[in-house]
Amino acid sequence: MKRKIEEYKYKASTRDYLVALSNFPCFVKLLNATNKPYLVLHTWLLSNEASLLDENRTLPSIKELSQTLGIDSGKITRYLKMMYDEIHELNEKEPDKFKQDGQTLCYLSFNYLGQYVGFNLGLSILPKIGEGFDFYFIKPQNGGSNFYVKSVNHHYDNMRHTISIQLTYELPNLYMQLLREKAYLNHDISLHDYLSEPSFSLQEKLVKWYRNL
Repeated sequence: MKRKIEEYKYKASTRDYLVALSNFPCFVKLLNATNKPYLVLHTWLLSNEASLLDENRTLPSIKELSQTLGIDSGKITRYLKMMYDEIHELNEKEPDKFKQDGQTLCYLSFNYLGQYVGFNLGLSILPKIGEGFDFYFIKPQNGGSNFYVKSVNHHYDNMRHTISIQLTYELPNLYMQLLREKAYLNHDISLHDYLSEPSFSLQEKLVKWYRNL
């Protein structure tokens, strides 16, 4: 009997949420904390924005933060996750709030070990395929923070232009991409095979077909 391989699923720690929110006060400011249970924590994050963004800073432990705010550590965990989740909900409902004037709103899909997470983000410059892209805010959801641009797709429909960017934890194999492009142009593979992630067997065929490339 074959052993079942468990699917990778990241379980975020309280620390992950604290680091993510501390590094992105611009997102925390978008939340309306009035009458929310996390109001004290929300206020602390924004009041300490400058020190939290200092590269030489040391974030307090959850125990230290609990003592400082007079809140049980269990509630600290719950409130951090609540704020984080609400930011994601807001990002989905009102994506324009996550871009500044002059930026282009893009939909980014982050793949880390098969776990995909989407996020709308305003970018001043569109990244190119193969370039690195660091985004720690996404780590609590799939465990990744360092990615590479896999593809940049433009969509135009009903007078509306949208851009979607796929990112992966794997360093892009530009050689394999070149082989796929050649195979598609030679009608050796289908459009589906060209656009999809190549299987190991297809990679072997491509290398065999174009070993002199």
